[in-house]
Amino acid sequence: ASIVRLHATGLGPPRPVRYGLRRDDVAEVYGDEPNARLSGFRAYLEIDRDTAGRHLEVWATLEDGRSVRLFKRRLTRGRSGVGSRIWTAARASVRRPGLLFSRRSWANAIAFVSRDALPSAAPGAPASIDVYAPPVMDPRASLAGFLSSGSRLALPAPAAPAVSIVVVVWNRADLTLQCLRVLAAQTDVATEVIVVDNASTDETPALLAKIDGVRVIGNASNLGFTVSVNLGAKLARGEFLLLLNNDAEMAPGCLHHLVQTARASSGTGAVGGKLVFPDGRLQEAGSIIWSDGSCDAYGRGDDPQAPEFNFERTVDFCSAALLLTPRAVFDSLGGFDERYKPAYYEDADYCTRLWKHGLRVVYQPKAIAIHHEFGSAASAGAGIELQRQRRPIFVSLHAEWLTSQPFRDSGTLAARWHPHQQPAVTVIDDAVPDPRMGAGFPRAAELLHALEATGYRVTLYTTSGDPRASSLAGFPRVEVIASGPSGLGALLAARRPRLLIVSRPHNMEYVKAAIGSDFSALGIRCVYDAEAIYAVREIGRRTAIRQPMREPDQRALIDGELALARGCASVLTVSEADRQVFAGAGVANVRVLGHALEPRPTANPFEQRDAILFVGAFGPDSPNDDAVAFFCREVLPALRGAGCGAPLVVAGAHMPESITMLGDASVSWHRDLDDLTPLYDRARVFVAPTRYAAGIALKVLEAAARGVPVVATPLVARQLGWQAGIELLVAGEPADFARAITSLFADRGLWTGLRDAALARITRDCDRAAFRSVVQEALRTAQDGGDLTP
Repeated sequence: ASIVRLHATGLGPPRPVRYGLRRDDVAEVYGDEPNARLSGFRAYLEIDRDTAGRHLEVWATLEDGRSVRLFKRRLTRGRSGVGSRIWTAARASVRRPGLLFSRRSWANAIAFVSRDALPSAAPGAPASIDVYAPPVMDPRASLAGFLSSGSRLALPAPAAPAVSIVVVVWNRADLTLQCLRVLAAQTDVATEVIVVDNASTDETPALLAKIDGVRVIGNASNLGFTVSVNLGAKLARGEFLLLLNNDAEMAPGCLHHLVQTARASSGTGAVGGKLVFPDGRLQEAGSIIWSDGSCDAYGRGDDPQAPEFNFERTVDFCSAALLLTPRAVFDSLGGFDERYKPAYYEDADYCTRLWKHGLRVVYQPKAIAIHHEFGSAASAGAGIELQRQRRPIFVSLHAEWLTSQPFRDSGTLAARWHPHQQPAVTVIDDAVPDPRMGAGFPRAAELLHALEATGYRVTLYTTSGDPRASSLAGFPRVEVIASGPSGLGALLAARRPRLLIVSRPHNMEYVKAAIGSDFSALGIRCVYDAEAIYAVREIGRRTAIRQPMREPDQRALIDGELALARGCASVLTVSEADRQVFAGAGVANVRVLGHALEPRPTANPFEQRDAILFVGAFGPDSPNDDAVAFFCREVLPALRGAGCGAPLVVAGAHMPESITMLGDASVSWHRDLDDLTPLYDRARVFVAPTRYAAGIALKVLEAAARGVPVVATPLVARQLGWQAGIELLVAGEPADFARAITSLFADRGLWTGLRDAALARITRDCDRAAFRSVVQEALRTAQDGGDLTP
């Protein structure tokens, strides 16, 4: 996870800490750290005289929502003989891995600065920070220091910039300096900077005279923001224009994320980011245009780390304080409409015209900037008055388009998206579906992809409370809420989702405990993605450990699970066998939703493969733990006795130490791999010695899709409906497993025939279009023609 905010505590309210500053000295020391050059951070803290004995702490807020304490120091009185007009500045470097700031770099980078004198601060600062009297450092003081020094600020000036950044300024040279310093440190995208000065009367001319690499347009009078942006755009050479207020400071990586999002689709007309007030409150996460032409910044004043503001989505418009657009598109639309001069509503108008031309406006939460709102306006009141005056112009130009916009009293939940007519669905599952986790999560990931492809706006509620961002598993456009089972009632009461998909029995239990079983009375249409009948797995486990369940107990366990489908509009299972059990219990609208896979056989020929492979996620009472233990304890000795010395390769998530103690020296263990391709490419045989399980073995489907023939138990073959000797080999006893594996290692023709037949079966059974068709049918049944917009 990346850092999105630093703040200091212990000296009153939390204070924001600027970070991502250029540190060439750190880069020299930590040459192997890719982020070292932009690892600096700085804070100016106002400290009372009675702080002795208190602690200064610096905390980082990470992209995934976690907070990590990076630094803690006890404060002491200042040294005697030093005047009271001294302030402190602390800065240090990022040290990978883990985003932790190196303790040593903290200790070696404490600097003491005085207005009157500069005490020495050699590397190896004292164990406590000397604190001196009240400081007064602000952007004005920083500007004064820069102008009075002999230093200059150099901005990049590439011959072929990817992005042309247009910054319009009118006075507030202090904010302009902060903005340009950030741009000078930005190195991940080739940029040119164009500053349009609207006849500033403060220190702006003197400041710009000390900036190298910037292209300056000096207006004879204040032409306003709208006209000045158009003037700056005419000088631009980049593929993209970035409109950036001089009172905005981009966070590290901001520009990279904007450009990456814009390039992801040719239909994107503009990308905006997350604007945050200097005090850490959210200013804007995309903006809403209501049917009356009024506008609201979504999330204003809220926590910028809240899940509703941290997923990518299409929006009505994003503020031109931070707005990226293809230069060719900007030119083709004639730039900003100058009827809005001097300022305000030109960005809403531009984004509206993009939508009218079939181009999307996208909010990208990873692109973050601190914005001093109205920092470059004469006053906040003047800015608000200009907005009020320009609204009638906007309404007159876009009256017909506004008829499709939501009414102000309809709430922001639906209005935060554009267009506003798309249906929404809330999915409840254990966690963000990372396919590496196994346990049905590869299929869960395909379900989310299918919902997105079908046009649904997806909210994923994770009952594990896993706070990881949706981007972890490739779902940047899914809203992820991780509040655990206890938060379900509050979410469903506040959101009142009209369409709900609940995956797995225990999650359905959580839902019914929170809101009851009568979904229709609450206006909720529920699709129960049961996956499998998990009671069957527990019954099988008890049999495998020689503690079989009595027949009445088995029936009660299954009946209790089937009862969870009551009140649901549709039910999904992974196999035909499970579908028949639900249907036999009188459950209507049960469909089989297996898995979506494309055949991707690895390249190595038969002769270059030498390993036996097992892949699967592990966990308490997991069938995979039992399967690997059974194979290592009983099958491997039989295999070695049959003369096969092929190594066994075991890979999977959450692998316990107890498992790795099994087997002989030929067994290798691989935890949490991002890419299993090298293992599949080496494997001649995939084994599934599963003695109990529910549903279907997704790991067998994955292995077959990668072109590795399978030896499995009769249980796995029945679940899949595959034919023994045609699409896989079947073995139940250790000696049978040994013979089947040995035959596959020895017989190239048998190996090729099984491989080809299994690949054909994957093509037939795991077609992605068919998978999505089943999802659509289940949702259509649940909808009954009703409106599902939130």
